[in-house]
Amino acid sequence: MTENDILWQPSAERAAASALARFASTAGYAPADYRGLHRWSVDAPDRFYGRLWDFLGIVGHKGSIAVAPEASLRGVRFFPEARLNYAENLLREPDDRLAIIAHRDDGTRRTLTRRELHDLVSRAAQALRTEGIGPGDRVAAIVTNDIETIALYLATAAVGAIWASCSPDFGPAGASDRLARNRRAGVRS
Repeated sequence: MTENDILWQPSAERAAASALARFASTAGYAPADYRGLHRWSVDAPDRFYGRLWDFLGIVGHKGSIAVAPEASLRGVRFFPEARLNYAENLLREPDDRLAIIAHRDDGTRRTLTRRELHDLVSRAAQALRTEGIGPGDRVAAIVTNDIETIALYLATAAVGAIWASCSPDFGPAGASDRLARNRRAGVRS
C-alpha cells in the first residue's frame, strides 16, 4: 500500500446524495469536480465562503467580508464581521431526529431528540435570564459530561454568555485552578 492508495470510496449514489455534491451543483460545478471546487476556494475565497455560508443556511449576519487574508495561514480570519449565535444555529429545526446519545460510566444509555434538546435548552436559558445572566457574563460549572451539561452550555451560548467548565475528576485543586483563572480575568461571581 502506498500513500496514494484509496482506502475507501463512497458509492456513486451516496456521493451524489452528499451535501458536498449539492453545494457543488448550486455553485455551478459538477458534483464530482473536487479540483474545480478547490481551485475556486483558493482563487476566490470571498465568493466561495460567502456562497458556503448561504448554502448552509447559517442564521446570522455574515458581514461584507468572508475571508480576511494574512501572510500566514494562522492569521486568516473567516467572516470577521459576522454576528451569529451558535446555539440558535445548532437548535434550529426542533424535530424528532436524534440529537444526542449519551453513554454513562455506569452503563446506562440516554437519548434526546432535537425537539427535546431544544426544549431543555429553552428552559435552562429562561432560568439563566431570570438570574440576570446575559451577554458577556460568564457561567462556570463543575459538571460531568452528560446531557444536562450540554444543555446548560447551549443555554449559556443562547443568552450570549461565556461557558467554562471542568469535570469533578479534576478534584478541588484542579477545579479551583481552572476556574480561578477565569476569576482573575474579571469573572463576575
